[in-house]
Parts: sequence; C-alpha cells; structure tokens
Amino acid sequence: MNALLPSIVSSLYVGCLLLACQQQPSAQQDPWSKVDSIIQEVKAPVFPDRILSLSAVGAQGDGISDDRLRLQQAIDSIHQSGGGTVHIPANTYFCNGPLRLKSHVHLQLDSGAVIRFGTDPDAYLPAVYSRWEGTFLMNYSPLIYALDQENIAITGKGIIDGAADTINWYRWNGKEKYGWREGMPTQKAAQQSLRKMGQDGTPVQERLFGDGHYLRPNLFQPIRCRNIYLSGVEFRNSPMWLINPILCENVLVDGLTFRSFGPNSDGIDPEHSRNVLIQNCQFYTGDDCVAVKAGRDREGREVGVPSENIVIRNCYMQGLRSVFALGSEMSAGIQHVYYENCTITSLENSARLIRFKSNTDRGGFIRHVYFRNIDATKARFQEGVFFFDMCYGGCEHEGTYIPSYSDFSIEHVKVGHAGGYAFKSNLLEASPLQGLQLRHIEIDGVGELPDLQHIHGLEVEDVRINGEKWEITP
Repeated sequence: MNALLPSIVSSLYVGCLLLACQQQPSAQQDPWSKVDSIIQEVKAPVFPDRILSLSAVGAQGDGISDDRLRLQQAIDSIHQSGGGTVHIPANTYFCNGPLRLKSHVHLQLDSGAVIRFGTDPDAYLPAVYSRWEGTFLMNYSPLIYALDQENIAITGKGIIDGAADTINWYRWNGKEKYGWREGMPTQKAAQQSLRKMGQDGTPVQERLFGDGHYLRPNLFQPIRCRNIYLSGVEFRNSPMWLINPILCENVLVDGLTFRSFGPNSDGIDPEHSRNVLIQNCQFYTGDDCVAVKAGRDREGREVGVPSENIVIRNCYMQGLRSVFALGSEMSAGIQHVYYENCTITSLENSARLIRFKSNTDRGGFIRHVYFRNIDATKARFQEGVFFFDMCYGGCEHEGTYIPSYSDFSIEHVKVGHAGGYAFKSNLLEASPLQGLQLRHIEIDGVGELPDLQHIHGLEVEDVRINGEKWEITP
C-alpha cells in the first residue's frame, strides 16, 4: 500500500464507515426514511464568542494591497486562542496566495466583503498534499486549504473569488475556448503521469507536481476534516472544481452560490466523505453541479472509504454538463445518496440531467441512489436526460475491475426538452444494473427511443415521453 495512505483516516473512522456500509435498509423499508437520520447527524459547529476583525490586524481591504498574511494571521490567532470568529468587513481583500483554515475557526464575511485570490501560480507553492481528479499528489495548494482540522466554517453574505479566467489558470486545460493557443503549455502530460503513478502505487511524497506541471488547484479543498459548515457565501471563478471535501465527515453546505464557467468547474464534489448535506444552494457552473466521487482506480480501492449518506435538496441548478453526476472517480464506492426538490434550468443547452459513470479501470459500486421531485421543465438538454454508463471514456477500456450498480429510484421528474434520449444505458452484460424504479416521469422534446439494456428488475409506472405513455415490453 502507498506509504502515505495508511494515515489517510484513523482506524476508528474506517471502522465507523465499514459498520455503516453493512447497515443496508430492508427491501420493505422506505429508503427515504434514512434521510432524517443523516440530517440529524450533520450539525453546524458551535464556536466560542471570541471575535477578531480583520481591521484589528491591519488589513487594508483596498483590493490592491496583499492582505494574505494578515488574513492568515487572524486565522492563526483565533485558532491559537481556542477558537472563535474572524470577522471580515465589507471591503475587497486581495490574497496573493493560499489560506489555511484551522480548527475551531469561523470566517464570517459581511455583505460586500470579497476575498479575491491572486493568479500567480508561484504564490501557491511550496507544493502541499492534495488531490487532483481522484489521485493524491504534491501540488499547488488549493486556494483555501484545510488538512486534519475540525469545526471550521465560512459563512455570511460575501464572496470568495478565485479570479480564474482565460488569461491565467483556465488555459492550462489546453483548449482554445479557455484561452490556450498553439505553443502554450498544458496539463496533459502531467495528468497522464499522475494517473500512472496512482496505478503504479508510487509513494505520494514522490508525486511531485506544481511548478512546470500545470495541474490547476481547487478553490476550497478540505482533507480529513470533521464538522465543516459553509453558508450564504458565493464561491466563484475557481481554477478547477470549486469545493472538494475529501475523507471528510459531517459537511453542511447551506445557501451557497456556486458561479464558475471554466474547464472542470464542478460546483461541489464530495469524495470519500460521509454525512454530507447540501441544501438551498444555487449553482451556475461550466461542468457538473454536484458530482459525488470516491477515488480513482488502484488508489481509490486502497483507500477503500466510500462516499455515503449524502443529501442534496432544495437547490436551483444550471450546469453545462451533468446536473447530477456520480463518478467517474468512484473506485471506493458510492451509496445512500438522496436528491430531492430541486429546480433545473439552462444558461444554454446543458448536456444531461443525471449520469452514473464508471468503467473497468475504476470498478467500484454505486447503490441506493434516489431522486424525487425534480423540476426541469425549463431546462433544455443537448444529449439527453438519464444515462447509466459503465464505459466512461469509451468501451475500449480493458481493465479487470467490473463496476456494479444497484437499487436506483427516480420519481416525480419533469423535463421540458430532452434533446436526444430520455433513458440510455451503456452497461456491461457481465454486470447488469440490479433494480431500477422509474415512476411518475414526464419528458418532452425526446428525439431518441429509450435504450435500456442489461437491467434486471426494471419497474416503470406512469412514465410519459413526448406526451405518450411509455410501456416496457417483457
């Protein structure tokens, strides 16, 4: 096993996760009954009354002077004093480099407060222990970073601005639409090298990236943290994924706005994480809105911690790829995920509503996933609506790790324009989807007949496509 992987989670935490994995609901039990118990577990941390204002540590707040050291000084001071709140008044604070959140620290942003990060990559060195597309490495620091902390919060009515655009971070993606031009460097070589290191089991401390490798950092990445509370704030213009909790437990995301349209601009990607509640949020993203993940290939299997007990509810969503995605980095498995009462529209044509994605390199499982009360009547999807995919990246994968999907329910969904397919499966004959319920679904604008193969236990009730009732043949 990788030299750093044994320290990823404590044995107690792993034991709790394994116990939870064994606690499956009975066939007769309403699966939605589990939601209340998840929500009861996820509570906002409570902080001491101690308050330190940025003005007290000499922050300029003029949007030009570098206030990073003063911001970090305030965080460190509150942490060392036993915890409390760092108050950020209404001003623009330029932050030329990363911030590290510490245990028992609450960042509270007033309306009009903006933390705007610099875009000089060198400011995010030295490289830190982080993760990139499901593989651990030493890389540029996330703009906001937390490792092995507990009771941390970012709340208020202000803005966290990664300031990424087509003249800095985005162009490393290597596509002209994001500012790349012939002769400019891209992430491709480093991306391939990192994936090989993960597959080969190269020790993480030897996966040295950062300068000269062009792997973009995330806006906020907490790793192995407990009791995270994010409320009210807008996260915008991230170099890559906006928020990526990894191996975290008890994550409450309430009333955030996600706004980023660069490459890989996922809103939030819970990974190897447990007890996550995402509610009352607004998503305006250039990629997936919510993508649940659990590690890539060999390393994900070695970590072995699934993402589970995740609730997404009461959100407004506009995403250009999949609104809801599970995978493709999901080698440790995903289970007990609930989506309800969400409204979806389109900034322009989105790709699809829901995608389950894996392949024979990833393996892993996705099970006990439930959707209900999804209003996409004002959405226009380019590709289609529901896609059950085990050939992510193409069916030419020759891996030996066969993914498994089971126990999915989708009910009370309305879609205004499907574009292509209503339902599509790209599943493996050797691993059929076990148990799929489709109930009370209306999809208009469908251009392709449903194509559902390799599914056992398909139940269809009151599904209408282009106004016509859809019946499955025995």
